[in-house]
Amino acid sequence: DILALKDVGADAIFDFVDVGLPSSICRAEVYEEKIELLLSCMAHQNADVAIVEVGASPLEPYNGDLAIKALGNNIKCTILSATDPYAVYGLMKAFNMVPDIVTGITTNTLAGSHMVRELCDVQTLNLIDSSTAPALKKILSDKTGLAL
Repeated sequence: DILALKDVGADAIFDFVDVGLPSSICRAEVYEEKIELLLSCMAHQNADVAIVEVGASPLEPYNGDLAIKALGNNIKCTILSATDPYAVYGLMKAFNMVPDIVTGITTNTLAGSHMVRELCDVQTLNLIDSSTAPALKKILSDKTGLAL
């Protein structure tokens, strides 16, 4: 993942390994201590934008709920990459949140995108399709206040 992020232009990349954890699967109190260190490292970058992955599956023991809590009001835009519409619905219910955009395998078909929009009332973008770039830029600009 780290090399892939570098390949697409990330200036700085941080991982839980940087603060001594081989994985984010650990006791909540350990995670909370380490995420504070990780966020401190990030803060020293003076970046305009941070792209944060909250785990392979937020409902598994990766402490995704604690990551979302730690980021708090700093979250300006939420992009959910999902395998199917029911995963989107389940995550929305589990975390009591509505993503700004849904992408991922579920958006690879018109049927999947339609179902997410109907079931969850959330915009879908197949980000593999370059024609969605203008819509993505508009959403990101509107959410962050940055001119993209």
